[in-house]
Amino acid sequence: MTSLWLWLSLGLFLALLVCLELGYRVGKGHIATHETDEGKSPNLLSGIVYGLLSLLLSFSFAIAMQRFDARRRIVVDEGNAVGTAYLRLDLLPTVEQPPFRKEFRRYADTRLDYTKALDNGLDTEEFTKATASQQKLIWTMLMAEYQRDPRDSTRIQLTPAINAMFDVAATRDESVKTRVPLVIYLLLGGVSLASALMAGRNLAARPTREWGQRILFSGVLAAVMFVIADLDSPRQGYIRVDTADQILKDVRSSMQ
Repeated sequence: MTSLWLWLSLGLFLALLVCLELGYRVGKGHIATHETDEGKSPNLLSGIVYGLLSLLLSFSFAIAMQRFDARRRIVVDEGNAVGTAYLRLDLLPTVEQPPFRKEFRRYADTRLDYTKALDNGLDTEEFTKATASQQKLIWTMLMAEYQRDPRDSTRIQLTPAINAMFDVAATRDESVKTRVPLVIYLLLGGVSLASALMAGRNLAARPTREWGQRILFSGVLAAVMFVIADLDSPRQGYIRVDTADQILKDVRSSMQ
């Protein structure tokens, strides 16, 4: 996925340079035909398009950054939730703990395998189904224990922790599917190209083509687009949430 976005960003960079040149030639032709120096400063329409581009870039970057932070926080929350629920197994009578601990170890292993599949860009459906199956089993075991003695407060204290562990897993699964909409990328690309056309036309009154400004303009826009896409792929990109996985790994290592 990262290599794909790198190529797309490079393609956008080149397309922006082409649009700048096209706009420059259109502007030169207009000046030659009308014998005017219109284009020395951006017109109203150019200002509107530039403003729209700035707004879209800010909006898209904010969405991508917010979702990146949310995904990292969810990974941390899941590790903490599994650890808390596992610790509360100590509330159960000693003789009843081993079956629960065994299933918790299997559950943690499944969630770690789920994480590895995400890192490798593999299909996670198998691990999602395994998670649901293990959740059902753990819940069935808990209800069986609760029915033995409904008045036992220890089982009541264990229930919210297991609920939280299940809920955060579902939230994490859903967050993986949530991405910046494709239409936003298409809109950003279209407005960027339109801005490049207008910027090239405004450069037509200059005595030189200003290649330094063109490369800087195109490079910055392409780089921002790449960073937005990279933030939206925190498992395959350069900006990753891998460090948060250590919490669940540590929890699994502590399970006896």
